[in-house]
Amino acid sequence: MLLELALTFVLATAAVDAAGENAREFRRICVFYQLLTQKITEHKAVSGGATNPTTEDPAAKVGEIVRHIIKLNLTTVQSEIAAILADNTPEGTHEKVKDNAAKKGYFDRLEKAEFDTMKTSFKAISTDETNKDFRTKYGLPLSQERKLSLQKTFSHLARRALDIRDEHKNIMERLENVRKQARNQALASLYGEAYANSIGSDNKPSQPWKDFPDKTKFPWADTAGRDAICEKPDGGAEKAGQAIATDAVCLCVGETAGSNIYCKDPTLGTNSQINSGRTSQAKATANWKGYVSECNTVVPPETVQLKPRALEAAIAEFYASLGKNSAAIGTAPASAANSLAKGSAIFGYYGYDSRAGPPCATPSTANTAEQGKGACIDYVNLLTTKTGIPWVNAVLEVSEKLIDADKIARESQVSIANAQQL
Repeated sequence: MLLELALTFVLATAAVDAAGENAREFRRICVFYQLLTQKITEHKAVSGGATNPTTEDPAAKVGEIVRHIIKLNLTTVQSEIAAILADNTPEGTHEKVKDNAAKKGYFDRLEKAEFDTMKTSFKAISTDETNKDFRTKYGLPLSQERKLSLQKTFSHLARRALDIRDEHKNIMERLENVRKQARNQALASLYGEAYANSIGSDNKPSQPWKDFPDKTKFPWADTAGRDAICEKPDGGAEKAGQAIATDAVCLCVGETAGSNIYCKDPTLGTNSQINSGRTSQAKATANWKGYVSECNTVVPPETVQLKPRALEAAIAEFYASLGKNSAAIGTAPASAANSLAKGSAIFGYYGYDSRAGPPCATPSTANTAEQGKGACIDYVNLLTTKTGIPWVNAVLEVSEKLIDADKIARESQVSIANAQQL
């Protein structure tokens, strides 16, 4: 008898309060936002002991080593090279030397900045009092005999230093490209591929991302209501599942209710309802900006750090939350079609009973949950395909790119170590 009652009657009321029921889901959205808008990890060259380490830009570190080796090489240069370096007329500039067939062979691998530094260094090691310690350390000026004996060795070191410089430059270019790809995927997960591919030169991975899509680029069809976008996405453009920002709007507003308090009671900023018709895109954009402001309070940016494990943990928590925010309204379902298992792919709050299975079309009254209604997204159509949820895939790509960047950064450290061994 007790079992029968438990199976047939859960709640006596026809509706329950749904205010703030998506607060946990909203918090998960905020974690993703704060992670994905941080600057992409920079990689520094580390020197000094374990108790007093210092960091600096890897390219600058290699440049410093190369300049020092070239400076040593200057102490043994042939007279014809010395004459070019001592030439302070217009004929001795980098541009003129590069155009002179008789001269350019000595300097063809030097960039302008390196050539200019070389000329300055040549003068400094010869006469400049500020380089007195350098001259003393290396016994300068060298005798002609000593110069001749060291020329081949120092010339080889200089060529090897330039080889390492070129190698390291290639490594740093690869690293920067991977970091830009990570930023691109981060924005694709937040706002969709179209927006991510539109930012062009604004992709500066060393800076946090602060911009928003304007209302014409926000991932929401301008004439579509909330339920058409969110209820059960099928992989179409501008539907839920394509971008985190879209899905956040899905969780927090209704189609017909004037009060939208699913994510927070009282509501988040203006948080306008979105029904079918014009200006849906503008409303969704304005709503999202309000959510971001709230995210800065709910999950302050300094409380998370962009790392592969943090992204993977956030995804694991997201998947673990699917189907976990529901309430039986009235009589518990007796059929499999209306059972709780049918909601296993749902993100957000929903109500169900014997008459209607797990749904994601919002109720007409915002502060109640009705059977067959919900402030949620049913990802079942996406999760039963090979593609899955596009924005989740993009987050995983960010994680992969961060791992790739770490690997390339280790190549940079090896290159720096090779330069230091010279």
